[in-house]
Amino acid sequence: MKIFTSYYKYIEMNPHGLVPVQISTSAPKWFPYYLEKLPELYPGWDIVTLYKKGELTEEMYKKKYFDKLCLLRKEEILEKLKVFSIENGNRDIVLLCYERSEDFCHRHIVAEWLGGVYELR
Repeated sequence: MKIFTSYYKYIEMNPHGLVPVQISTSAPKWFPYYLEKLPELYPGWDIVTLYKKGELTEEMYKKKYFDKLCLLRKEEILEKLKVFSIENGNRDIVLLCYERSEDFCHRHIVAEWLGGVYELR
């Protein structure tokens, strides 16, 4: 199983047949596919709101979010992703959020934390 990251708008037509997994605190109502959900990786409204208000810099956001990730067991997250893959015909996974690939986004932090994750562009 390969793990990719991308954003909802890019993957809207899902040309790669990947299993979409929501790691954003919310998901767009217009998104046309069923989403597996991994709330452990949601940044949470507290961090998102402070960042959008300009009360957190990117560096502060990264630290807060990375601290949250460090409370998780990476092996458990990978196992959940593996189950999503198996339950969906052994397809590869795509972790989704809103920001475009070139923009700052917590999914880039997740990719670094998990290791071996590819960005779809």
